[in-house]
Amino acid sequence: MHLAQTDNGKHTTSKSSLENAIQAARRPPRALGSDEKSLTFPESAHHPRSQPARQGMDENKNTRLEEKSIAQNCNTDISAQGLLTVGVDVEEIPDDAYNGCSNLRNVTFVQPSKLRRIGARAFRSCSGLGAVHLPMSLTVLGASAFQSCSSLVNATFAPGINVTVVEGSTFASTRLRDLQVPRNVREIKGYAFDVHTLEYLSFESGSKLETLRS
Repeated sequence: MHLAQTDNGKHTTSKSSLENAIQAARRPPRALGSDEKSLTFPESAHHPRSQPARQGMDENKNTRLEEKSIAQNCNTDISAQGLLTVGVDVEEIPDDAYNGCSNLRNVTFVQPSKLRRIGARAFRSCSGLGAVHLPMSLTVLGASAFQSCSSLVNATFAPGINVTVVEGSTFASTRLRDLQVPRNVREIKGYAFDVHTLEYLSFESGSKLETLRS
């Protein structure tokens, strides 16, 4: 993975280590080759020296979760078409809620969502999940939440989302190609973006990032 310089003075380097990248001298931007990858990070970043619910059905007969908690059942919560619809009153998706639900293909958060927390490993190994758009209300995104979602190629964050920490291995072993880290993220923990297919990792304008852990 390479680092691309941007208009506000970010670095360009061919070093794979984040620590070396942060310490690298500024160099002019150059075109990336077809086999090169780009990582753009804010100058504020540094590398540390150490290291049960009822179910309802919507008009399209897709399962809709309406309560503040969920049943955590791959068969009853997810429609025959593979859709999980999270209602506006759901505030938390617990740890391991849908871990290993290979029938899950799409997650929709009904707006205005009140979801605050996605627990650790909540969607881990959901091999059919191809995309996810995380709602603005979210403040906690647990470790390994989407790890090993082997079909996940698109993950986006709603503008203004208040997640401040990207936990370890959150998107590890997915198939993401590009990702923009939200402005309010202050810390990225180890292996959060351990993705071999990742080509571009950028940070939203005004990023508050302080810590990158390798």
